[in-house]
Amino acid sequence: RGCWMQIASDKEFQTPLRFKVEDGVIVIPMEAKGKKAVAQGKLAKSELTKEQALEQARHFAEENGKPFDPKSVTGPQTVLTLHGTGAVIQ
Repeated sequence: RGCWMQIASDKEFQTPLRFKVEDGVIVIPMEAKGKKAVAQGKLAKSELTKEQALEQARHFAEENGKPFDPKSVTGPQTVLTLHGTGAVIQ
């Protein structure tokens, strides 16, 4: 339950897209996990330094209750985020 979700592609080996909504405006239920989603919003591209990528990966690991391995981040990253205005979970 929260303000973001990862949307996986139906194509193998494609990186999931992070779908982020404004806190408290839309709540994505935990029951959405594993289901199909149709989402809309504005796509944003961010260029992260290695340090920023490390911090983001650490934050995401904490949010998901998973261990963080700093070796998982090897350099700068390009991150795509869909800033959502709506979604339908099927």
